[in-house]
Amino acid sequence: MKQKQNVTENNKAEGCGMTKDQMIELMEKINRGRKDNLESRRSALNTLVGAFPVGGKVFAVVALDELHIDESYQRPLQNHVKIIARDWNPTKCDPLKINFREDGNLYVWDGQHRLEAARLRGIKVSAKYSCGFSNLMNSSMIVNGR
Repeated sequence: MKQKQNVTENNKAEGCGMTKDQMIELMEKINRGRKDNLESRRSALNTLVGAFPVGGKVFAVVALDELHIDESYQRPLQNHVKIIARDWNPTKCDPLKINFREDGNLYVWDGQHRLEAARLRGIKVSAKYSCGFSNLMNSSMIVNGR
């Protein structure tokens, strides 16, 4: 029994106490009965289902066009986004923090300039679900430019 508990603990996403399976269950619960934005909801769920746990974190591939910016609290893009794109180095890129929201979309809440730089370069991204959900489904996925 102790070994099974350790495996469960190791599969929990860092900082939130949720396993990938628990994240999937919560996402399905939030999406249950919703008829709006079905394509985005399916895509976000498929992203998480296709993810894999590594060292207490959950990694998944996220397409850039599936990431949104909430302009109600994000500052406008600055000119330095062009410099970030020009000097892009994936080993120096801090991860983007993104979340799944009740509307069925994935939003960047930290890293919109890096996201735009990645878009300018046509970079595909990988994501790490690093935390559980708050405000219904406010998960934190980390996106590393590659």
